Amino acid sequence: MSAEHAPISRGRRWFERWVFWPLALLLVALALELGFRAQRIVAGRPYLDAKAAWRVDQLADENEKLSTSRTAPAADSSSDSMFAHPYLGFVRRDFARGLTRAIEAMRARPDVVHVVVVGGQAAHAFVTSATEALSTELARRADRQGRRVVIWNLADAQYKAPQQLELVSYLTALGARPDVVIDISGRNEIQIGGANALMDTHPVYPARTNWEALVRRGAVDRTSLDLLVEVWNTSSEIESLVARMRSGWVHCGLWAEGAIERLEKLALDRDLALASFQRRAEASQRQIVLRGPTPPSETQTITNVCVSVWYQATFDLSSVCAARDIEFVSVIEPFGAGGRRDEASNGRRSEAKLTTGRRGLVQAATQLTKRGVTCIDAAALAPEPLSPRDTALAVATEIGRVLRKD
Repeated sequence: MSAEHAPISRGRRWFERWVFWPLALLLVALALELGFRAQRIVAGRPYLDAKAAWRVDQLADENEKLSTSRTAPAADSSSDSMFAHPYLGFVRRDFARGLTRAIEAMRARPDVVHVVVVGGQAAHAFVTSATEALSTELARRADRQGRRVVIWNLADAQYKAPQQLELVSYLTALGARPDVVIDISGRNEIQIGGANALMDTHPVYPARTNWEALVRRGAVDRTSLDLLVEVWNTSSEIESLVARMRSGWVHCGLWAEGAIERLEKLALDRDLALASFQRRAEASQRQIVLRGPTPPSETQTITNVCVSVWYQATFDLSSVCAARDIEFVSVIEPFGAGGRRDEASNGRRSEAKLTTGRRGLVQAATQLTKRGVTCIDAAALAPEPLSPRDTALAVATEIGRVLRKD
């Protein structure tokens, strides 16, 4: 066989496949990239890596805000993320874990004094500040000496009556029986109940801003669902494209320019679909609210209804506890008159509404006391307003006193 027809050596074939051709393609790509950048410079529109990366980050941030909003899927697994609950309206993930632990402990350890604290933000702060003091007070009673006291914090900053009633009923239905239930409430009933009424929702419902998006997602018909799916799919495509850009492709101007144009088009399509979805959801809300209880519209009527909801829910909760031999104490938290100015109030009108609402709660508590319900007005425990911690300690002492029947 002649030399010119000799087979190509294995080493040469390996060199051509894994070195020569990849290097040639790399040089061609580099030449195209340099040509593209030169053409952009000549045209007066140079491609700048930093500017492209900034635009990608901007589009990614907009998309991330949308994906964590209430109209997006609740995929967040953080402790603060919420999901819908068939009885409580909504629960946070850390709250759900604590609820499960409480149920299991109450079933397994009936020899322990289990104390459940329910309510809103003030109840949550009370447990943080006065757990040790409350445990000491409750352990002083003769029939509890030598028994360990466990305080279960089942309060949530956004809960309001009748969610406390639903929560305790849910606990007992699952076989958990606490020894004491303490409901510290009042402000959310007035504030969140009033906010519900302003959004054409009856004050008896949970906080509309929390449960509505979780339960309904705003979608009310097939077209709305299609629009919502389009928003989610487009958002996912944006995330995928952004990930590729951030992996290094943003430095390839020839490809990145088209990719950024694609990102901008996807963002526009997403926003248009979202706007259409929101218009349909808002229009449907005006019809759906008519299916439930008609909410009050006058300011004083709204406050009266909020107080009425608290009164009836508290009485029902005390009845549930009495039927199961559970001691119950209702505490009206300090806010408005007799307490610090509410941070969420919007001027004098809102503060006056809270003050009027609290006055109504105190009057309702007087009626509950006549019906055998143990009620404590936290603002009346001292001649002048106390710090939050001192208020919590005073409430713990008073709870211990009334349960010991001193």
